[in-house]
Amino acid sequence: MTCRTSLDTRPLPLNQYCMLDRLKSLPLTIVLTLLIWMYAESQVRTAPGVQTVEVSNVPVWVAAPPELLNEFEVTLEPRTVNITVTGAPDRLEAFSQEHNQSHAVAAYLDLDTTDRQSTGILSKALRFSTPPGLTVPVAPLVTYSLTRKKPKA
Repeated sequence: MTCRTSLDTRPLPLNQYCMLDRLKSLPLTIVLTLLIWMYAESQVRTAPGVQTVEVSNVPVWVAAPPELLNEFEVTLEPRTVNITVTGAPDRLEAFSQEHNQSHAVAAYLDLDTTDRQSTGILSKALRFSTPPGLTVPVAPLVTYSLTRKKPKA
């Protein structure tokens, strides 16, 4: 059997030098592993707490190209959704003090021209626009259908 060192490409007999070369990298591997673990632990401990707030009756808006909205009537269910908003405690406190939380968060059903070929009742996840520092971790699904408008005479 032969062994190759990282610097020398010549085959060497498997002996104590090969074993010593492999053992040299073990302490470095252990030290690097410990450093990565310590860094990850420090990031978890210093991460700010995340809290949640329930927001009910957020209106769902349809976002689509004008030509699609001119050609089709969009029927969706439900027209409003209840969501959970997450964020840092100070951001959520400011958000909670707003008089109308359901209008501070916007829910959009995004449609595009490829939806023109869709038939029947379909479902899609909503897209949300939230104040800075807040997120909606779970986007609810809404069902919708596209019905061709009758041409105006």
